[in-house]
Amino acid sequence: VLSTLMDQMPTADTTPQNTVPDESQPHQTAPELQIPNYMLNPGMDLPVRESDGRDYVGILEIPDLELELPILSEWSRSGAKIAPCRYSGTARGGDLVLLAHNYRKHFGPIRHLEPGDELSFEDMEGTVFDYQVTGAIVVEPTALDAVTSGAHDLTLITCTYGGRTRLVVFCDRLWS
Repeated sequence: VLSTLMDQMPTADTTPQNTVPDESQPHQTAPELQIPNYMLNPGMDLPVRESDGRDYVGILEIPDLELELPILSEWSRSGAKIAPCRYSGTARGGDLVLLAHNYRKHFGPIRHLEPGDELSFEDMEGTVFDYQVTGAIVVEPTALDAVTSGAHDLTLITCTYGGRTRLVVFCDRLWS
């Protein structure tokens, strides 16, 4: 699935863009700044691509854990057995929440993430969102609403071993 999705993704950011004159140099002909539509409209949903009969919204890369994971567009019990899923939000709106099983090839290794570790999410149009881990907590399964409130730009959630509690990793966006 990952290689199929990677083949379908553009090599550069092809997000439709609006232009705004750059007024920082008023005495010269100002070049136009390119502003991606998702910045002008943060509520835009993530683009979806179908592969093997399932819809995906992007790829999560965690270099420190050597993980590159396709992300399903919606959470479901059956989907979570295949790949991590979007639980809510969007990278474009700064409130993306991803859930996955603690399988070794899914979110099991996120317990090793530490504050300062970096990861990225690339949507299906090739727009890359870079993040930095800011912290992690363990919560009861009934506390998911409290940790999915949008207080962080990216939240990763998985079961702890044994499945009685949930590990929640918080990440904030790095702006370049």
